[in-house]
Order: sequence, then structure tokens, then C-alpha cells
Amino acid sequence: MGRSQHGNNNAYCQDNETSWVNWAGVDLVGERLHAFVRRLLLLRRALPVLRPASFATGHDVVWLNPDGRELDHDDWANPHMHSFGMLAQGHVGPGSTPPTGPPGIVLLVFNASHVDVEWTLPPLANGSEWTRLIDTTASEVTLVDAEATPQTVVATSRSLLMFAAVAGADEAVFVRRLASPDSRKKRA
Repeated sequence: MGRSQHGNNNAYCQDNETSWVNWAGVDLVGERLHAFVRRLLLLRRALPVLRPASFATGHDVVWLNPDGRELDHDDWANPHMHSFGMLAQGHVGPGSTPPTGPPGIVLLVFNASHVDVEWTLPPLANGSEWTRLIDTTASEVTLVDAEATPQTVVATSRSLLMFAAVAGADEAVFVRRLASPDSRKKRA
């Protein structure tokens, strides 16, 4: 679990210690990684915006810089920009289920920088508020708070944050249920 294969990216073709997984030797870090991946799978299943029926277009995804505005040509060309966001807006394509209940807008903030980066979250309409679902710097690998998130957050160095736009009481209950440790038992 969480092994590097000693830098070998072609281990799939090797039948030796390079590609073997020692399942008996899974330690606490491996258990936390397993729990984190399980939570990611639950989120993907619960939030239709994370499983679109077709490849995203310019109407479905907006790329943002840390001040919350859409990336422009200069941002894309900037070799020093190591933090960006992906705003998935949940325009559901043919063949997928329209979002009912779950939040239809998700923001992923990536920070590959070696320093913390302050982020201004984009404004939301209709009284919606951002709610943090994932923070990869949390010591325990769980979904984070089900409370409203401030408009400015810090993305810790080498981290990922995930937020959902929550509009009303039904969506808030949905998010709290996702954040519950028992949610995987209910959905399994």
C-alpha cells in the first residue's frame, strides 16, 4: 500500500518483489490510505458532478488561479504557478442522472508548491456557501467539516482541498451524512 515500486513505472510487467503487494504488512499509514480512497469513492458515487457522462467542456469546468478568477493565457504560461483550482459546475450531459439533493458545484484546489498558498474562493449565487469536504493535510484521513467555509482559505504546501457549494437545508444534511464516519456502512 502506498509503495513507490522503487521508481519503476512499468512494474505491471514484472512478476517479482517490484510489483507484489504485501497485504499482510499493511501498516497504519496503509490503513489510512485505504480509508481515504474509500472516502473518495463514496464522494464520487454521491456527487454526480464528479462522474460526468461525457468529457468536460468549457461549460462544465472552469480553471481558477488562487485569487479566484479564471485562468488566462498568462496564467497558463506562468512556470511559477504551482497552485490552481478546478471548478466543476455539474452540467449533466445526456445519459447521466441530473443532480437532485447532492451539491452540483465542486471546487478542487491543487497546491503543488512547497509553500502555503492563500486562496479566495469564487463567489456563489443563490445563498450557497462553500463547504470543505476534503483536506489532504488533515492528520486523520476523513472528510472534514460540514460547516460553511470562509471565503479565504489556505492551501497548505503539497495539498489538495475539495469544496462543495451547499445551497439549502437538504444539501447541508446530505453533506453532513457524507462526513459521517458511518456513511460507508449506509452506502455499501
